[in-house]
Amino acid sequence: MGKWLKPILLLAVISIIGGVLILNPLGNERIEGVEVLALLGEDFDYQEFRIMKARLEARGARVTASSFEAGWLQGDGGSYTPEITFSEVDALAYDVFFIPGGGGPYDLIHNSYNDIEGHQTPMDILIQANEAGRLIAAICHGPEVLAAADVVNGTHVTCYDQRHLINKLRAAGAIVDTSRSVIRDGNIITGRSPVATPRLAREIVNALSGER
Repeated sequence: MGKWLKPILLLAVISIIGGVLILNPLGNERIEGVEVLALLGEDFDYQEFRIMKARLEARGARVTASSFEAGWLQGDGGSYTPEITFSEVDALAYDVFFIPGGGGPYDLIHNSYNDIEGHQTPMDILIQANEAGRLIAAICHGPEVLAAADVVNGTHVTCYDQRHLINKLRAAGAIVDTSRSVIRDGNIITGRSPVATPRLAREIVNALSGER
């Protein structure tokens, strides 16, 4: 029995290490002090937001959720209470901006056009962020908000494979490739679908740590 002990122990160690790598795909990089702003609209994809928030906070970032109004916000798959309204946001105080998909992007765009005059909107925030060279990430239907803010002209992006969405991005000058799960082009990082959320988080960490 003794001759099998070492191989068994070795296999156990390999299994444990493999499990850690699977559960911890972001690696060990720390992004302490990084401030992330999530822009949430009604019916946002809760799982995309929850996974992104958990992955980035596990590396030391702080994720703050924002929306048009304070209070409880219903998402697709869960709900959340944003900590800040768009009108209270100082775009230059954040390093990363994240837009989950679901129905939230439609709400962000629609209510930006109908919001009370003089109130800051998601479009204002994204324009300021882009001009300052901040990282802007969007997934699934989220890239449509980037098109509405006109910050993807000449930029390679991916998105949910839907003709309407692709056309909106192309009309804004984006170069769309839905065959790719995640695309990083300069300060813009986009993901194709909910399953790409962990990889999108990985790309944000890579960008913050200077990896290509």
